Amino acid sequence: MKEELQDEVLRPMQFGDRQYDNIQYHNFPGSPAGPADVTWELRPGAARYEIGTTPHLVIASQLQSLQYLLDIGVDRIQAHASPMVERVLREMPALGYPTITPPEMGTPLAAFQDPHLDETLAKLKRANVDVKVKWHQTRVSPAVYNNDDDIDALLNALS
Repeated sequence: MKEELQDEVLRPMQFGDRQYDNIQYHNFPGSPAGPADVTWELRPGAARYEIGTTPHLVIASQLQSLQYLLDIGVDRIQAHASPMVERVLREMPALGYPTITPPEMGTPLAAFQDPHLDETLAKLKRANVDVKVKWHQTRVSPAVYNNDDDIDALLNALS
């Protein structure tokens, strides 16, 4: 949209702190007087339509999570998860879950067709096993905090 038309044709309908500059609050004790409780200037260009607020807590958490994963090492994590993935790829088809993920993919997850979604969800809930069951698929994603006992619980719940 032409910049000169932005104020006339398309006005922001939602607001977040990423789309304005020079925000001033006038409604707190000690804050400067102003024509309204809050005044601001919309940023120029497309930035004025960027709604949302920067999630600082999420960013800090992700930083710590990534540092933890890097400290362990991606190779070690993959070496830990691979036998669990290989096992579910071997054993799930015999339980009535045809494999979607090709075994040679080497991914840390395995997806299966799930022709009986509601039954699968009920079985997993009873066993307190949490895997993704959606879109007529069941996806198993062993992680650094999983072990063979978790895979046993999954397979036992579905057998």
